[in-house]
Amino acid sequence: MVKYKKIRVQQDGEFQSEKILERLTELMEEEQLFQDVTLTIESLAERMSTNRTYVSKAVNENYAMSFRQWLNSYRIEKSIQYMLKNPAANQDEIAKASGFLSASAFNHKFKAVTGTSPRLWLVEKAVGAK
Repeated sequence: MVKYKKIRVQQDGEFQSEKILERLTELMEEEQLFQDVTLTIESLAERMSTNRTYVSKAVNENYAMSFRQWLNSYRIEKSIQYMLKNPAANQDEIAKASGFLSASAFNHKFKAVTGTSPRLWLVEKAVGAK
């Protein structure tokens, strides 16, 4: 069994959500876990040597959204960065690079978060930059 860095989620009886958030950020930024289409709150909690309740509580308290919403908003942010660096990328490339299972799932979530389609968003960015 692989050993992962254990985090201390309680100190003096107090829940330490900032410790969980630090580790979540580290896993997303450094290890790019958002790209794993099979990532669940359970698998992430196991990776962090904690439980899903603590991960959920930290995300809920700090971002006022569910873990799934947070993960998708994280993926959308990464897809935006990817599109800006790779404006000619197709939807499948963008979806894969940002952790979505398919281009249709990516398009659906992107529109839900931004209010527009990825292509229209990119065109609007290009026009606004001129």
